[in-house]
Amino acid sequence: MKIGLCCGMAAVTLRCPIVPNVNLSEEFVQKIISLARNNAAIKEIQLMPYHATGIEKSDVIGKVPQKRFETPSEANLHRLSKKIELNSGKHCFFETH
Repeated sequence: MKIGLCCGMAAVTLRCPIVPNVNLSEEFVQKIISLARNNAAIKEIQLMPYHATGIEKSDVIGKVPQKRFETPSEANLHRLSKKIELNSGKHCFFETH
């Protein structure tokens, strides 16, 4: 899959939500690696660990109850970011809340 970006001048950060038991799989990781490796415009990969910060606010304002998911461990995120960085050749990072 190629990303069509004007003249290849854009510097793209590939932002990937990480949700255990939803998309945290070897298949998903390989797709991130492949996408980053095959697109020169992607300069770095940001892993975005799931967090439940907005759920309480959603409850307070009366929105439909949101499904809760597990938050990935920091150790798992470190392992994942190193694997992606090593195999894609692109800087990979994450921030925890």
